[in-house]
Amino acid sequence: MIFKNRIKKFLLYLFGLYLIFSFLLNIIVDPYGKFNLISIDGFNKHKYNYEQVSYLKKAIEDKKINTLIFGTSRSAILGDEEYFQQNNRKVLNLSDGLYGNPKDIYNFLKYYININNNIKEIFIGIDLHVYQRKNNIEKIKNYIFYKAPNVSYFLYSLIKLSPIYNYLSFYNIRKNFNSELPLAPQDEYGIRKYFYKTLKGKEEELNFNKKTVKLIYGDSDLKNFKKIKEFGEANNIQINFFTFPNSIWYYQNSYSYKDVNIFYQELSKYITFYNFSYINRYTKDPNNYHNISHHTKIFNNLILNCITEKKEFIKIDDEFICKYIEEKDN
Repeated sequence: MIFKNRIKKFLLYLFGLYLIFSFLLNIIVDPYGKFNLISIDGFNKHKYNYEQVSYLKKAIEDKKINTLIFGTSRSAILGDEEYFQQNNRKVLNLSDGLYGNPKDIYNFLKYYININNNIKEIFIGIDLHVYQRKNNIEKIKNYIFYKAPNVSYFLYSLIKLSPIYNYLSFYNIRKNFNSELPLAPQDEYGIRKYFYKTLKGKEEELNFNKKTVKLIYGDSDLKNFKKIKEFGEANNIQINFFTFPNSIWYYQNSYSYKDVNIFYQELSKYITFYNFSYINRYTKDPNNYHNISHHTKIFNNLILNCITEKKEFIKIDDEFICKYIEEKDN
């Protein structure tokens, strides 16, 4: 009996030491860049820095923000272009914070307008994949955040010091030691490599499986886009909806070109948007893509040029690059 008690105490002692070790590891390495106690080159200078609540908290704290960008990883590379600098725009890109879901965007804007009424313009990338995403955990996080943002942020920060995030601290140290940037999982495992490889020479990826899946969406998704449009009109905010310049291989391996265009026809009954989803010289060039569904920054100025100059269309070699799709009577 005495031996068993000693074993229990010893195990509890070890567990306590492990908790202390985890706390110190995660607060010093600070992979999310929350605490900023120390910054050592080759150890923890470059951060992982990918968390939804941090994005939302930044939006609330910085009252100088006057331009928002929503979408997914496809629009996460927008925000530092010349257009924003020349027009005195303080940009916050929430593409990785709300994942492009129109309902989540609408709910956030309703909440946010009461905190920051300086918003002049909003860019919203329309990603076809968000309708397949059903993430109830993120919805719960958002709900808690809107009810008590400071408490929510404190709790999430506290969780980041727990042992379950030790792996991320070690990952952060390894990447810094090897002079590499710590990336989010979707970067690390090939979904979004902005600064590295392109599709050029990756024939095995271009011929992925030659099989498309059905594009599923509901009326509620389309109606939420309309709610966002009406929100902009009511609050004198310029809302710019735009689609993404998908590669030709996207239409062979994700959703068919026909299904995508049917969806856009339905969407045009609810909102006006700029369509970049055309097959042309740019979308057929593997140098312009990191993988079949993520384009490089080469498209950014093209997208902004078409939207901000309110062009009806851009054509090169008789191929559409972008086109202004007006809302039709529903």
